[in-house]
Amino acid sequence: MSVFNQGQYLEESIRSILSQTFKNFEFIIVNDACSDKSPQILKYWADRDSRIKIITNEENIGLTKSLNKAIKEASGEYIVRQDSDDISLEERLEKQVSFLDLHTDVKILGTFGYRISEDGTIIGKQRVPVSSNTIKKYIIKKNPFMHTSVMMRKEIIE
Repeated sequence: MSVFNQGQYLEESIRSILSQTFKNFEFIIVNDACSDKSPQILKYWADRDSRIKIITNEENIGLTKSLNKAIKEASGEYIVRQDSDDISLEERLEKQVSFLDLHTDVKILGTFGYRISEDGTIIGKQRVPVSSNTIKKYIIKKNPFMHTSVMMRKEIIE
């Protein structure tokens, strides 16, 4: 996760990862030079859960570079994306790990997702291609994955 001034959503986003039914993970969060209350929120949670590792950028370097820093620090078999203003359902990691463990030929997966308002009300559903053939056709024009729902094998990005 990379964070840049998302303090109003950050706590709920972190809580959604820490309350996963799958418990064996490291949670790498990059503070991309936040100037809001995000650093205090990150410290609060890192002090309470040893799975959290905070990387602090001295200056804002943007989402992509921050995520690349996090990936370099990751020691797990899988890389999971979570945006600092998104919420994961509690069985997300368990279901995704189970799927990848059973389907060793699959290198990356994502899910549908809900769009929610600032007050947490579901206002829509985001659908993405699901079959391999559809993904291959779609990827030429646009990213076929909802990035905040992606889990991938670390080997494909090393």
